[in-house]
Amino acid sequence: MANKMFGGAVSLLAVPVALLGGSIGIQPSSVTTMPGQTITLAVQVTNITDLYAWQFDLSFDPTILTAIGITEGGFLDGGDSTTTFFIPGTIDNNAGTLTANADALLSAVSAHGGWDPSRDERGVVVTLRAAFTGTALAADAERQLRELGRVAASHARFPVQVVLHDATPPGPAEQAADTERGKATLAALGAQSFVTSVETMGASLPTTDPADPQNRARNARLEVVFVSRTD
Repeated sequence: MANKMFGGAVSLLAVPVALLGGSIGIQPSSVTTMPGQTITLAVQVTNITDLYAWQFDLSFDPTILTAIGITEGGFLDGGDSTTTFFIPGTIDNNAGTLTANADALLSAVSAHGGWDPSRDERGVVVTLRAAFTGTALAADAERQLRELGRVAASHARFPVQVVLHDATPPGPAEQAADTERGKATLAALGAQSFVTSVETMGASLPTTDPADPQNRARNARLEVVFVSRTD
């Protein structure tokens, strides 16, 4: 994780802290800045294995430094941000604290052979196509949703959104059918508290040209979104 700060004319010294089987520290461990200069500090762990989540707070002297941003490093995601939930935490430049910085590896989603998760501004998205026969779930889609429900339940602090899309603009009957499809999806997921909303988007967000009769059926899809938290 990288913290960006404005510095004054000061020398900064960071001392590594020992962990069980490893250590955590800030790199570079020593840096001299000039007034108004931006510096980037990386929080790093070394000699550690089987780390699947982390959380820490960091404090600084607010009369000398001002924090301006926090970004995710590559330790957990290995360069693939679809496998993690990053929480940048809260910056308080009056108190001189960066609190609730956290990252969690959602390996169950990425490791599942039947899912092809992607990431967008909402979070980690699992997309199912051909999920319904009429308003009922297809057998394979129901099985996958039950598995997704188990994953969501084990990461319950991350909200889940259900989003339904149509291939073409829906009329009243199709809108009513989408409502029933949403209910079926909730039932398969387990309808637990981690599901925060069910949205029906109609044909407003196509992934392929809706005027293309050969491919527009791909616009009909069911999305299960593991929402990235920012609080």
